[in-house]
Amino acid sequence: MSLSNHLRAQKILIMLGLLMFVIGAYLTGGLFPFNIKEIDDDTLYNWWLNAVIRDAGAVLVVVTIIINGIRSIRAGTGRHRRKLMLGLGYGVCIVFFILNSSARIQTGKILKSYDFSSVIVKIENQLKHNSMPENRRPFLLRRLAESRYLQSGEQIEIINTNNQKEIYRPPKETVRFKQQNERSRKLLGWVKKQAGYSIILWGGVLIFSTLLGLLIPSKGYPDG
Repeated sequence: MSLSNHLRAQKILIMLGLLMFVIGAYLTGGLFPFNIKEIDDDTLYNWWLNAVIRDAGAVLVVVTIIINGIRSIRAGTGRHRRKLMLGLGYGVCIVFFILNSSARIQTGKILKSYDFSSVIVKIENQLKHNSMPENRRPFLLRRLAESRYLQSGEQIEIINTNNQKEIYRPPKETVRFKQQNERSRKLLGWVKKQAGYSIILWGGVLIFSTLLGLLIPSKGYPDG
């Protein structure tokens, strides 16, 4: 490939990647879908498609920069600008890797706060004690019923103020809280999953683009 054609191909790939990234970034509105209003499968799927366009554009730019930067240096034509561009390519990989790693860790911590399983186990253990005062049992049963409802929607028997058994009926405030909980769980769980994929993606981009840059013959590489 001639010098002019080679440089033209690089510029086309980079411009195409930047265009895809800008369009995808505009459609997604951010790195993660925290600003979407409806958390349903269709909405998340559409957001994911736009994120694929955004990430594919970024990957195209970074891979082109890293491969050509390494080849240029190997060919002995690595000018200062080439080295800076190579550093930029690696920097983008590292930044996205760190951002997604941080997001995965933080969402994991937040998701634990929405998990009532430990509270349920603690209350159940307390209710098993024979030394439990009878006047405290109705209170713990109500707490257990509320926790089970928030965790899985299950409605168990409780003891009412008349000391009679009845099925737990959550108040409106608890129902609203559960709905918000489920929305947050679904969104954060999805973000954690996507962040995991992105960690693999950018780790792979850094490794494989470096390998390709080292393996593809550099003989006759143009000094751009």
